[in-house]
Amino acid sequence: MVKFKSTKAIFSRRQADDENVDEFCESMLKLGRRVEVDEAMLRYAILNGLKPEIAAYVTQQKVTTMEQLLEAVRVAELTAPNKGVADNTILEQLADVRSEVKRMAANWDRLTASPIAQQRSL
Repeated sequence: MVKFKSTKAIFSRRQADDENVDEFCESMLKLGRRVEVDEAMLRYAILNGLKPEIAAYVTQQKVTTMEQLLEAVRVAELTAPNKGVADNTILEQLADVRSEVKRMAANWDRLTASPIAQQRSL
């Protein structure tokens, strides 16, 4: 029963947002040893569970060994933008834009039409 759960876990496990690649890969390697899966299948399982931006980089590297995969995921993690920070920055900018639009809408609503003075003949 434990082996079945481990087998299921190895193919459904995803890298958590706060989990670095070393922690994720170590966890997957332990699962792989428990299930006795071959290296190629374990590489595919790790690649499947990585964050999308990291997996995209690793896929481009066309790794063929576990050592190459581990090196590629570390490079990808170091060079990939921190999505959480980028998302927070975008959310802050969006909030600023919304407040500015609200301010402009309030000013627009307060505008009053002034009568046009009749033109005087020269």
